[in-house]
Amino acid sequence: MNYEKIYQDFYSKYYDKAEVLIKLLFIKKQNQNKTFTNSLNETRKYLYNYATNNLLVNNNESLKELYRIFDNRYRVYATNQIQEIFSDEIKTGFDKLKVSELPKNYSFNRLVFEIALLEALNEISRLLSNNARLFEMMYKLNEFDLFEIRFYKDLGLEEYPDFQRLFLKLYPKNETSFVENENIITPKTKIVDLKIDSKPTFNRNHWNENCFNLFYYLVGNYEKKGKIKFINIFYFLKNDVDKNKYAFSFTIELYKDFIQSNFDVQLTKFEKAEYEYIDKVIPILNGFEQDFRKTV
Repeated sequence: MNYEKIYQDFYSKYYDKAEVLIKLLFIKKQNQNKTFTNSLNETRKYLYNYATNNLLVNNNESLKELYRIFDNRYRVYATNQIQEIFSDEIKTGFDKLKVSELPKNYSFNRLVFEIALLEALNEISRLLSNNARLFEMMYKLNEFDLFEIRFYKDLGLEEYPDFQRLFLKLYPKNETSFVENENIITPKTKIVDLKIDSKPTFNRNHWNENCFNLFYYLVGNYEKKGKIKFINIFYFLKNDVDKNKYAFSFTIELYKDFIQSNFDVQLTKFEKAEYEYIDKVIPILNGFEQDFRKTV
């Protein structure tokens, strides 16, 4: 069976629907004179709550484990990752489950649908944060005709279609200094300023080289209350970056050991305040990730 086609059909259909819904939500909030920040935060919370409360793959341990298998697809297969992971590992694992371990009348086709929808919502949430400056300009100018939540490979945000047009329309006095005005987040320190003797040897079992270098860029530039927030960095690399660019396979235990051995920092609690993480942490780390891309 062509699981990749089934998955892609579900993904595209519901991605498009969510995109239209968010556009209409932004227009409604703008007409209500709500701030963009308020509208963006409410949208991200809605997506998070919907995925948490409505998708059974998030509320059943057996299904969660199958989703974790899907999440590792790029580390397992070199090509045809979606087809291979579904037809081999996930289908095999699903067929081994007892009826009592699954929600009532839950089919494998439903699992493919839920994974596709969850991936679509995760990608939309990621791009809402990454491209917030673009959406804010549309919001302030009330220009939603070309609204879309899309990822353009190999393009920085300022190179996206319509970004410069909207920026110059909103800030006409800055026409001659466009690039300078894009440096909204300026790194405070460099990696060499940290008291780290050297980077450990790059281990491809834990991440790809892009992710390895991004991690050290974040360590060198991101802190909260004077301390490097290794836990926030972990969740960001695990869940909120483009997996095609940044492969990250640390488990919590391996990550704890890695931080202890290389930074002499012992991580105990791994909880995070979800709303604070969504509202405050992700936009900051997304900004650093954009800065990092300008250095490579």
